[in-house]
Amino acid sequence: MGHFFKYDVTLNKNILIKEGLFLCVDKVLTEEGKEQYLIHVIDPGQTHSYCRTPIVSDALIQFNSKDQILMWVGQQRPDASIPAWVFYLVNSTDVAPMQGVITKCLFEMNHQKMFEEAASQSSSTSAGEVAANDVWLEAQIVADRADVYMEGGSDAHSDFEYD
Repeated sequence: MGHFFKYDVTLNKNILIKEGLFLCVDKVLTEEGKEQYLIHVIDPGQTHSYCRTPIVSDALIQFNSKDQILMWVGQQRPDASIPAWVFYLVNSTDVAPMQGVITKCLFEMNHQKMFEEAASQSSSTSAGEVAANDVWLEAQIVADRADVYMEGGSDAHSDFEYD
């Protein structure tokens, strides 16, 4: 439970929206079938939602455990404004669980991005390159000798030879 603020660019300060709200981090599926996390600020009766923002980058969210606040920035709006919010955790006992949730969320989000990038790179590799790499790898695995000359090198050294 905590207090919800919205940053006002004109006044250059955080404006209190409401006290006594809950902050949830929801894991949802997008229309494309990808997992996404949302920061969702709701009232205790779960009848009114004050903010529902996707977490799109770890650069746009920050948790300060000392001050017990979570700060995040939303996506740019059509009028070119960029919304920013702050949620102050009232109870210090909520800091560690919130830090754990945010860390898990960012880890999974970054891991998913790395996996997607690796998949796109492997799909952009031509069939000829893949076949050549597979042939080279197989040759190294089944080679009669353990030492392989480095490209441009002059000698192959065994890990077990000592001078």
